Amino acid sequence: MMNKLKTTSVCRSASIQGMLFLAMILTGSGAMFYLYLVRSGIVVPGMCDVYRLTGFYCPGCGGTRSLMCLLSGDIAGAVYWHPFVPYVCILCGVFFVRYTLHLCFPKRIGLPPLSDGWIKAGLMILLSQWMVKNILLVLGFAYLS
Repeated sequence: MMNKLKTTSVCRSASIQGMLFLAMILTGSGAMFYLYLVRSGIVVPGMCDVYRLTGFYCPGCGGTRSLMCLLSGDIAGAVYWHPFVPYVCILCGVFFVRYTLHLCFPKRIGLPPLSDGWIKAGLMILLSQWMVKNILLVLGFAYLS
């Protein structure tokens, strides 16, 4: 029984490490592809293609400004521009701290569960800010200008 439990936790740890490695590979590949599109003139940096084509904000509009505010320590500005970005940073920070503590002290600290509630809350934040920004845009308030 104990051997099976140990094997299961090792497999879970290996699958999480595999997913993190895959995420790093995909992020790097995406960045390289984006740089290719910018250098070839297909994409203009700093301009949202969804906004340029439709006239409406996409769910990610304001994310870069939010991240820049967050990196400079302006938490209120980060929440103003895109509340989903600070939410994800906090969620990732908690997850990585708990995961690191789990790796250091596997018997005392369990892996942090990523429940449906956290995911649903994030989706609600993302969709709410997207709808509010577009409603304000239709009413004549250019939120991201």
